[in-house]
Amino acid sequence: MTRPRPKTLHVSTVSRRPSARRRRIVFWVLLAFLALGGIFFLLHHAYLALRRSASHDDLFILRRIDVATTGILSTADILREADIQTNMNIWAIDPAAVRARLEGNPLIASATVSRQLPDGLHIDVVERTPAARLVTTGGGTALAISHDGHVMGPSSVRTSLPVISGLLDSALTPGAVVSDPRLPDLMAIIDLCHEPSLREEIVPLVLDVADRTRIRLVLQSGEEILLSLTGYEDKLRQFPLMRAVARDRALSLHTYDLTVDKNFPATP
Repeated sequence: MTRPRPKTLHVSTVSRRPSARRRRIVFWVLLAFLALGGIFFLLHHAYLALRRSASHDDLFILRRIDVATTGILSTADILREADIQTNMNIWAIDPAAVRARLEGNPLIASATVSRQLPDGLHIDVVERTPAARLVTTGGGTALAISHDGHVMGPSSVRTSLPVISGLLDSALTPGAVVSDPRLPDLMAIIDLCHEPSLREEIVPLVLDVADRTRIRLVLQSGEEILLSLTGYEDKLRQFPLMRAVARDRALSLHTYDLTVDKNFPATP
C-alpha cells in the first residue's frame, strides 16, 4: 500500500515590513517638515507682532523722503503725485501703490519706491523725454509726445521740438498712446536729422502725413522734402549734397521730391 506524498509548503523569506533604516528615514523627514512648519509659524506671528507694534511706534514715523528724478518734475510735484508726506507711519505706506500712482502721470515712464528703515523712503523717477509736438485733427493746443508715442501734455511742449501733423489719431489727451503705425517712421526721421552729419543741414520744423502716400518734411530753412513711406534713410542722407549742387548752380530751390528712386525733381 502506497503512502500519500506529503505536501510541500513554500515559505517566502522576504519580509514585507519596511526595514528599520527606511523607518528611520521616514521619521526624520516627517520631523524635519514639522520643524520647518513650526519655524515658519513662529516667524510669521513674530512678523505680525512686529508690524502691530511698529504701527504704534514713533521709531517708524516717516521723517525723510529722498527723491531722485531725471527730468523737470520737482520734489513737490512727485510727492503730490505719490500722495505721501512726512509723519505717516512707514508701514502704512504701500510701495507698489505709490509706484502705480506715480506711473499714472503721463510725464513719468517708470518709478521705484522703497522703504529706508527705520524712518525713510526713497523714490526714484524716470521721466519721459518729449520728442515732438503733436497737432491732432481736432485742433487745439499742441501736445508733447515721447519717442514711444506717449502723449505728455502741453506742459512739456518745447518750441524747438518739430511738429507732427496729419496722424489718424484724433482728440488725443495726456496719458494716451498714439496708435498710428506711421509714428515710428516719423520718429526715425527725427532721429536721423539729429545725426552729426545731418543736424546742421536738416533741422526739421514740421513732419506732415496728411497725404497718406508720402511724408512732407518742412525744414526751419523753409525748404520742403517729400519722402516715401519707406526707403527714406539713404535719400535723406543725400540731401546735403543735392542742396550744395543747387547752390553751386545759383539755384534757389524750395521743394525736393525724394519719393522717386533717382533723378530727384526739385522746384523753386
